[in-house]
Amino acid sequence: MNSSLETAERLAEIGRENDLAEIEYEDATTKIHITFDPPPAATFSGLNSAALADFALANSGGRPQAVSAASESEAKAQSRDLGETINSPLAGVFYRSPNPDADAFVADGVDVVTGQVLCIVEAMKLMNEITAERPCKISKILVENAEAVEEGQPLFLIS
Repeated sequence: MNSSLETAERLAEIGRENDLAEIEYEDATTKIHITFDPPPAATFSGLNSAALADFALANSGGRPQAVSAASESEAKAQSRDLGETINSPLAGVFYRSPNPDADAFVADGVDVVTGQVLCIVEAMKLMNEITAERPCKISKILVENAEAVEEGQPLFLIS
């Protein structure tokens, strides 16, 4: 069997096993790019992880931002002090838009509806959409774009 075909089949197998949106491979003689149907998990397949990583580095002065040392209990205490908040359900990197060239999902002062995407938290190369659980108003966005966040950390102050 052709080496390129074997490589493509193995990449397709890896992509299916790991519910990837796409996979790419390149060597001196071969370039393979495979796109898969979106996985059933809460991911946003229209994102390019590499582009977001480059965007995050560019916006942090070329250095990845450090994850806060705050514990989950400290994050919950901070949430109580702020008022009503929408908190991150997982640790990862916070993104305000689906890609570096797109408009932000929401802004301060915007009314949102149930199920509306507010942001993305990237964790282990998966883009997890964070949505509104009920209609509310985004009073303040508490996290900078491309900033590392902890599980339970307040992302939005709402009213």
